[in-house]
Amino acid sequence: MQEKLVSSGSPSRLLVIGDSHAKFWSGYQDKGRVTKTRLPLVDILHLGPVTAHNINRLGTSTGGKERLLRKLERLRNPCHGFIVCAGEIDCRAHIVKSAVKRNIGIEGAVRETVERYFEFIDWLVGYYGLPVLVWGPGPTSPSTKAKFDPNFPLFGSEHERNYATYLFNHDASMYARDRVNVAFASLFSDLIDADGTTLPTALFDGIHIDATFLKLAIDRATAALRDAGLDALCSAFSPWRIRQRYAIQNLSAGIRPIFAPDTNLGVCLKDLPTGNCNVILESAEAAMVIDLGAEYLLKMIEVHFPERPKNRDVAVSVTSSDIEASLQHFMAEDLSQTGPLVFFPNALTSGRFVTIRQAGRIELDTVRVLGRTFERR
Repeated sequence: MQEKLVSSGSPSRLLVIGDSHAKFWSGYQDKGRVTKTRLPLVDILHLGPVTAHNINRLGTSTGGKERLLRKLERLRNPCHGFIVCAGEIDCRAHIVKSAVKRNIGIEGAVRETVERYFEFIDWLVGYYGLPVLVWGPGPTSPSTKAKFDPNFPLFGSEHERNYATYLFNHDASMYARDRVNVAFASLFSDLIDADGTTLPTALFDGIHIDATFLKLAIDRATAALRDAGLDALCSAFSPWRIRQRYAIQNLSAGIRPIFAPDTNLGVCLKDLPTGNCNVILESAEAAMVIDLGAEYLLKMIEVHFPERPKNRDVAVSVTSSDIEASLQHFMAEDLSQTGPLVFFPNALTSGRFVTIRQAGRIELDTVRVLGRTFERR
């Protein structure tokens, strides 16, 4: 087993695995690949369109279990537990169809699928030795907004599909209650109306739960984990990313700079020196301003050029509250042929605006404004 799959540690870190509904836990409404998350201690592993019915099988058309095994072998971050998302595809497209074809009733089709699903949950807990939060599916597409999409097939009426989802969540909660290190939570009952129809605000695209329900989901998940005696995992949902001592970090990463004269270069400062901003600005008043959003106590400012600037008059100013009123002015002292130009403010220099000026032309790769912050970034 990978050393990063651990059962202890503080704070906890969770890995969400499953179908596209796993992306809900990123906090963003993006159907593409997850590249960012509002929960820094919750990682997302999308396994493709896996179903609860077949997620434990090898050799399926989605290859979900094989993908899971491969990814967990190369896991970058520690993992203290799993959130498993599956079942929405079953309830939307397969369970009602199976019940009709086999004449076994929706209850029987749901029971069979949940039994198979928990074979996977039992394997996951046993194989990796980590606890699991089973995240139940939300309501299915409302009939009034269900546009045809071959990638998201619907079978049965909205009421039939939601009834199947209701039974799925009920049975899954019972299965979880009988197991150690397994909890269950869902937003299904929060997202349906009194008549069993899907609330108009529940789904942002007719399929996936709207990200505005993330805080409610965290509340439901936290309560379920505590009820199951898995309190330690709740720390993964904490919004407070604060250290006991400050650290030096790049405060400019991801900030869109302001250019004078105004241009539409559309670049963002990268976190690494090889960020490839490729900013080229020619003007007698060429300047680039970085607004940090608030004042910070700064340590150093690195300016990375594709080549050592021919004009050595490169200036950096640090400003507290007014872009035009410079508090400190620094000139590059180290003009060696390699590495970035590094500007060292005075020990107690604080500022919000960092302005880079070069006579006639600015040509640079990226900038790192290093300052003191308690926040983990």
